[in-house]
This record gives sequence, structure tokens and C-alpha cells, in this order.
Amino acid sequence: MNTLSVFPHLLTFGFVVPFLLRITVGIIFIYFGYTKILKEKERRISFFNEIGFGRGLLLFWAVSFAEIIGGIFLVVGVFTQVVAIVLSIITIGAICTKIRKPDLLDNSLEFFLLLLVALVSLLFLGAGFFAMDLLM
Repeated sequence: MNTLSVFPHLLTFGFVVPFLLRITVGIIFIYFGYTKILKEKERRISFFNEIGFGRGLLLFWAVSFAEIIGGIFLVVGVFTQVVAIVLSIITIGAICTKIRKPDLLDNSLEFFLLLLVALVSLLFLGAGFFAMDLLM
């Protein structure tokens, strides 16, 4: 096989890449939800009130639980593509907020863009290795 790859033998391990993305992104979202609920609750509720949704408390709980449950689902590999869509919507909201009001979120715009690209990759690549999605 003639390829332009410097390390063509590594291409046979491509099925591991979605697994690594899934685990990493899942842990990030579990951490996001965990810190929202247990460490920064009041600050994040006021954040959701400030971005103009009116029902800050309701949105706080919805986003926090979506991040934690979505992160767990990604780590386990359950409904990976559906979870990638849901978490992409949350991430797009974070990107829009970061652009409009940069001081409200701690992470950089580049971080959120990279997270969105990883989620979109999971949407197209699927769960990868060691996933419950493979058994369904």
C-alpha cells in the first residue's frame, strides 16, 4: 500500500481515536457539571440569569445534568452520536456567550472550539473501541 503517511502502520489503529476522544470529552463534561453543581452553584445561576434566559435556575440544572449524564454516557459509550449532538448544542451556546460576553466564562474561545470539533468528530466517527454502542 502506497501512502503519503510518515507512519503508515499507525493507521491500522484508527479505531482507537474515537475511543480516546470519547473518554476525554466525557471526562471534561463530567467535570464541567460537577464543578457547576458542587463548587460554583451561585455563580453559575447568576451567569444563566445574566445571559438573558430569565429562568436561570431551571437552565442551570438542565445544563448541569446534561453535562454530567452526557459525560457519563460518552465515557461508557452509550448513545454516543445523540449525546454528541446535545453536548454540541451546549458548546455552541458557550461559544456564542464567549464571543458576546468574554468575561462570563473561564475557558478560552479556542478551548470551546476544540471541544466542538471533538464532539462533531464523535458524531461522524461513532463511539469507537470499548463502547456499549457496539453491542446494540
